[in-house]
Amino acid sequence: MDKNAQLAQRLQAAVKGEPSPEHASAAASNGFSHNRIRIALWDAEAPYSFTEEDLAQVFSCFGAVERVEVDFNGEGIVTLPSLAALEDAIKELNGLVVPALGHIVVEVDNGNPIGKVKEPARLSDEVQNLVAALREVPAASPAFDPIRGPPPGPLQAPAPIAPPPRPGADLSKSKLLAKMELIDCFGLEPAFGIAGRLLGEKNTNMLHILKECNHQIDIGIKGKASNTAERRERLHLTVSSTSPQAYDKAVGLVEDLTVSVFRDFIEFAAQRGSQAPPTLGLMRHEYLETEGNQPQYLGHTVIFPPPDPIPPY
Repeated sequence: MDKNAQLAQRLQAAVKGEPSPEHASAAASNGFSHNRIRIALWDAEAPYSFTEEDLAQVFSCFGAVERVEVDFNGEGIVTLPSLAALEDAIKELNGLVVPALGHIVVEVDNGNPIGKVKEPARLSDEVQNLVAALREVPAASPAFDPIRGPPPGPLQAPAPIAPPPRPGADLSKSKLLAKMELIDCFGLEPAFGIAGRLLGEKNTNMLHILKECNHQIDIGIKGKASNTAERRERLHLTVSSTSPQAYDKAVGLVEDLTVSVFRDFIEFAAQRGSQAPPTLGLMRHEYLETEGNQPQYLGHTVIFPPPDPIPPY
């Protein structure tokens, strides 16, 4: 098991309050320094609280832990022995995906919580009608490219995200938006060239999707192909449309394309005697935009890894 997988397993135990693997009691000292770090779950689906002993165990691999606290939000505050240890911890842990829990966020503590637990969506009746009507007939995820062929293995089709529509929903000025978050797939850059593979030679993949959707969508790739970049600045794909059918088709095509590139990434790593990180993933975040309003977040769906294990190469 590699270091990231071990850390993810220990953090999972720390959140659940269960004994961590290879757990040894690690009582934090009462010492204090300014090398304070804060750790939290990003968009946690339910209330949680880290445990002090297990956090001490997690951070012990970065040096002697001087102090561990858990605040009223359940977020951990850890004092490390040096600025170098703090920087190493942020580099190793920030953005790490903990199975069944979500993303870990680690940053320098400034006295403020990183974020609160994501509350269940409470969409107004009007917004629910718009979303439901836009997604009334979700399109299945089609095979992607006649040249590359469909990627092997099961893929998830876009799922409906609201109850059946009620009469009278006004869709004329509404737009659905999707942001495809790529997770831990930039460790072999620039050799792998993930942006180029997504775009295709002379943008052929993007042009193919536009054509398949009758040019009724906007599609783009932006951000830095780096695991160390800020989460919002990392490479991601975006899709938006006022046409529900074009939107669903584009989302399916983009997801199939990205999963196909991920499979190439896994093979590329294996050919070099390496292994793709266990945290490799693709997450779709969806928004509804109505005229004159900020986009409203509707939720997220994990697209990769798929429900069934990927067959080994």
